[in-house]
Amino acid sequence: MGRLRTLVREGSARTLVLLPGYADRAESFLARADRFDPECRWRVVVLEGRLHNERGPYWYDVDDEGPVAAELDAAVAAVRDELDALRTDGSPGEPVLAGFSQGGALALATLLDPTTSTPPAAVGVLAGYLPTRPEGAIDLDRAAGLPMLLAHGDDDALVEPLRGRSAAKALQRAGASVSWIPTEGGHRFDGPLLDAFGTWLAALDRGETPRAPI
Repeated sequence: MGRLRTLVREGSARTLVLLPGYADRAESFLARADRFDPECRWRVVVLEGRLHNERGPYWYDVDDEGPVAAELDAAVAAVRDELDALRTDGSPGEPVLAGFSQGGALALATLLDPTTSTPPAAVGVLAGYLPTRPEGAIDLDRAAGLPMLLAHGDDDALVEPLRGRSAAKALQRAGASVSWIPTEGGHRFDGPLLDAFGTWLAALDRGETPRAPI
């Protein structure tokens, strides 16, 4: 499996790995780094989706039963390999993993997959959901004790806020330090969603374990 297309904005402290959503280009996500991290405290590494169609890059297709299992498996493996590579190349701090929409679902799947030997230090899910996977491919106990942000726009017409809230509840029951942050707005990596993300990242950078339970 080849390496993913990657864009990087350097920072002075820790490493944030960011997974865009369906048909989202890495450039547009990196361009928003100054919004959620204006002081450049984080080294922001944006990974672009491994598959492509006429709309752009994406991580996996979805059918009537949910994500196509083989494609989601391959996406998890690709992200896991990139995290492992960052740990060996001298990147500052244990990586924090976050994603938007399909990228948020992939961030969750990567954390909860038993094949991910070393979990990220924290996980942020923006307008995302807990993806359907075969039995044995998701272990919610892997989230225990980890800071986890689930932020979702109240007017999101593409991924219903209930899906994000349900994921937050499941992770909270598993012992994660969940911050459930409903925001104004729809399905966009922008506005109040980015503000909530930036507040959570700043708390992590200060060494805190943010928590806003449901």
